[in-house]
Amino acid sequence: FNSTTGQWTIGDIAKDAEPTLSIVAKVDTYKAYTVILSAASVTLDPVPSNNTASATLNAVALQQSDIRVLVTPSALVSSTNTLVNYLVEVTNLGPDEAAQSAVGINLPSNLAVISVVKSAGTYTNGAWTIDTLPANTTASLIFIGNLLDANPAAVTATLNTIASTDPVAANNASTGTINGAAPQAD
Repeated sequence: FNSTTGQWTIGDIAKDAEPTLSIVAKVDTYKAYTVILSAASVTLDPVPSNNTASATLNAVALQQSDIRVLVTPSALVSSTNTLVNYLVEVTNLGPDEAAQSAVGINLPSNLAVISVVKSAGTYTNGAWTIDTLPANTTASLIFIGNLLDANPAAVTATLNTIASTDPVAANNASTGTINGAAPQAD
């Protein structure tokens, strides 16, 4: 095999033999690579339609992105009907860009959400999708609302899917809790 030209000269092949060539390569950019193989012979080939094949390597799957999910409440204890915040942060600790990250967010039934503020992606009904998160950057989502009762209100965020490989699964989920307290009389 000539790695410069990509030509593999086999020589004579016995009937029903299947020569094999394995190529190991390191990609230097994360994109899809297509390898096209074609065979030619000086001997007449009665079935020339099977002399070409191709394979595609999706190098994105080889990327590694350590995603850390963190939920931080604005207080550890809050009175009912008092404005509270939950900050959900998704940080890509690298080394590569993270693509197609999906974070599931469970909100407690005793939190009346007034608004949601996000720095990236889309959020709908407990699903936060971030298309691209470069290495060493953070995307944030803030839930602003009121506690409806004095029961603990826990928000949990979990990384559900990612297009690259996450080598550290231990930091892919987080829960932040605000303990409710009865409102104080004036």
